[in-house]
Amino acid sequence: MPPMKLKPRSKPRETGRDDDRASAPAKSAPTKRTRTQEDVVADLLNVQDGEMVISWAEAETVPVGKYANVVIGPVTVYRKIKDPGDTSDASKKAIRAQYTFLKDLIEEIISEDRWQIENAVARYNEEEDKNGSK
Repeated sequence: MPPMKLKPRSKPRETGRDDDRASAPAKSAPTKRTRTQEDVVADLLNVQDGEMVISWAEAETVPVGKYANVVIGPVTVYRKIKDPGDTSDASKKAIRAQYTFLKDLIEEIISEDRWQIENAVARYNEEEDKNGSK
């Protein structure tokens, strides 16, 4: 494996303040709040009457070399669905179909990431073979 290239340290930024202005109060920019993953999950879990939330989570370990692995995930998908309100076979089948959809979606996402990792390792190994055979 080639050695990592480190970027040179950048110079510290100057504040642009003179010593005589150091006592002046600092101006603060208004903060803009962005939605975080926790906000989205909290909105999802805010269940109204007649709704339910189902989720599926999965992770995978991809071996990339001797004693070296890459972990993909965990990937979690939440879905808010209409609560069937009963435990009939049709209701169970409908909920099971939603779980199957979530599982297939996550497996597709993880397989794309696995493919990218395996291709990156293959390209790296090809470069190593080229450079080693000189």
